Amino acid sequence: MFKEEKNLRKRLIQEGIKIVQKEGMKNISLRRVAELCGVTHSTPYRHFKNKNDYLKVLVEQMSIIFGTSMAKGIDESMSGREMLLQMGMNFVGFAQEYPNFFDVLFLGDYIVQTKVVNHNLTADQFLPGFEEFQAVVEKMSSENNLEVEKDIEEVQLWSFIIGFALIVGKNDIASVNAKWASTVIDQMINSYIQGTRKKE
Repeated sequence: MFKEEKNLRKRLIQEGIKIVQKEGMKNISLRRVAELCGVTHSTPYRHFKNKNDYLKVLVEQMSIIFGTSMAKGIDESMSGREMLLQMGMNFVGFAQEYPNFFDVLFLGDYIVQTKVVNHNLTADQFLPGFEEFQAVVEKMSSENNLEVEKDIEEVQLWSFIIGFALIVGKNDIASVNAKWASTVIDQMINSYIQGTRKKE
């Protein structure tokens, strides 16, 4: 693929991402994206098989943005508990900064499914940040001598974080500051640790 063609493909993706960020996935069309890039309506089909193929690429880009957001402020020197708190805050921050991306990845028709298969929480598509979350939960569990089973633990904590982000991530539904959100997540983690720690 020539450099100009690669650049055009990149521009088509970037324009689509901008539309989703501002308006949501429902307003995406290859015709509109082509117009924004100053090319003919048929040009995008040289780079994507069809609209669904294009939308799949957009979802992958949103997943990468989510993964980058989830990794912010995470340092290997932190305890598992500190990492989980930071990830929880990052999740809320992602929902607030990119509400339409949050809808696509976790609520919409193009959802990146996280599901339980044979008692294991998995993502059926590429979701950067999800495996890191699982590793952080395992680290926190080990450091705090928790006796809850790994699969149950992951489902419980992932459910809380998604649910909390859903409630407070929508600026038109809730207006919360970072300190309050941090307190809620911190207290939840603390209660979880206290309630699941092995008895001496």
